[in-house]
Amino acid sequence: NFLDERLSHGNSSVVLATVKVFLNVTQDRPELQKQVVQRVRSPLISLMTGSSPEVAFVLMKHIILLIKLVPGAFDDEYTSFYVRYSDPQYLQSLKIKALSLVVNLSNFISIVDELGSLVSMYNPALSKEALRAMGDIAVRLPRAAPLVSDKIVLLLRRNDPVVANECIAVARDILRKYPPLSAILLQSLTEAFYEVKEADAKVSLLWVLGQFGNDIPEAPYLIEPMIDEFEEETDPAVRCEMLTTALKLFFERPGEMQAMLGRLFKFAISDVSNVDVHDRALFYYRILSVDLDMAKTLMIGGGMELEAFTDENTNELNDRMFESFGSLSVIYDMPEQRWLSEEALKARYVVADAAVAAGVISGPLPSHPSPSYAPTTAPAAQKAGTDLLDLLDEPVPSSRGGAHLPDDSSMPLEPSPSLSPEAFQELWVQLGSGENFTIRFSRDSSAQEIELLLSHNNVRVMAQGQASPSQHKFFFYAKSIGGPLLLCETTLDISSKVLTNLVKCHDPELSPAFIVHFKMALTPLMT
Repeated sequence: NFLDERLSHGNSSVVLATVKVFLNVTQDRPELQKQVVQRVRSPLISLMTGSSPEVAFVLMKHIILLIKLVPGAFDDEYTSFYVRYSDPQYLQSLKIKALSLVVNLSNFISIVDELGSLVSMYNPALSKEALRAMGDIAVRLPRAAPLVSDKIVLLLRRNDPVVANECIAVARDILRKYPPLSAILLQSLTEAFYEVKEADAKVSLLWVLGQFGNDIPEAPYLIEPMIDEFEEETDPAVRCEMLTTALKLFFERPGEMQAMLGRLFKFAISDVSNVDVHDRALFYYRILSVDLDMAKTLMIGGGMELEAFTDENTNELNDRMFESFGSLSVIYDMPEQRWLSEEALKARYVVADAAVAAGVISGPLPSHPSPSYAPTTAPAAQKAGTDLLDLLDEPVPSSRGGAHLPDDSSMPLEPSPSLSPEAFQELWVQLGSGENFTIRFSRDSSAQEIELLLSHNNVRVMAQGQASPSQHKFFFYAKSIGGPLLLCETTLDISSKVLTNLVKCHDPELSPAFIVHFKMALTPLMT
């Protein structure tokens, strides 16, 4: 309730941040999260419709993610996603995508009609987007498939090559999932056979011929001109599909196809310009020579009911995207692990872990890039109300027990270096590569003991945590007197008692001295 008024704020960043807070709070309560999405639906749509195209684009990306997170939550608002011809192409595409996602049994007729009205020879890009959305609706909603098939038939009669190519691809997907709809589509598809020019459309039509050869009386005579012009066809995908279709038709119509198939094998086997086409022709020819029945079973088979396409099963990806709500990952349509560098990811989680250690952040962190580690609480974090910057600016208390430690060092370092989390992150990425070194301990050691030894020698810990049952990871920082900061990533292999380190510094000449200083601080564990 405290944040509810922020949903009516005019700044989209404030609204999205508020939505993210609501979603994070209800992450483990799906029913409550569904209510939250329904609650934020109207403010988001109102802000989207009244914003500039650029802001509307960002909001639409997040709305689509919410639609996927809670299916059905935005179904009643489908008219808000109708495309305006004044919208830029990038915004039109997102609205069409949203329309395909909010479709249900009560609104699919209106949405399919709206998408059909967008198909025009004057805007090929918009027409393709609308047709693909109609295909998605037909595949996901069985009740909509006949209506979409009727629309495809009407659009094919326009004799527009661009529209026809996309219609054929959509019709293929519909027939793959709903073979009985061939009664509606086959005649229009065969009439368009010689009109298509794009390779994808040719492949789709050839697939239709091979799959429904018995239902298309003229099927062998439709493919014959393509076989005779095999050498003029340059696309390998079309050639491969031609071989498969011809072989399927041979088993259905052997008398009409035998001579054609022989010519096709002669062309394909003698042409070695593409290894895929050449090998497929040889494979088909040899299996026909060995066992006709086995070849027929291989090519025709018993058929298999298609339940869902791959892109219908993306729950895992959607969950990963949800973790990045409010970030560029939503705009890019990919998790941050796919577009951020390893160094940037590592720096981000170092800062996040430091905040958790300080008590600034509580609860689970977003998924770490592999390998992940769970941060442990720094000693200074036990102090209630401690500010993160105060924590990092103060040395670790020496009252944690243990033997007296030497204060002498081989490198003069500031006793209380100041480094904010933001500066640590930027510097880690900026420094790039560094210098590696290893230390072998003579006895078992704990993470607390290593941290305490280094702290007494003015090397502070930014974060630490267990990377695996046998490894512990640290991130240290220090500052030379009158000089630059030094950062160090350290991994302790508990079983082998080996400490692997990576030092980064603006002045590489300081690294050797820091390494000596680092080793001297840990001398009690090496003897």
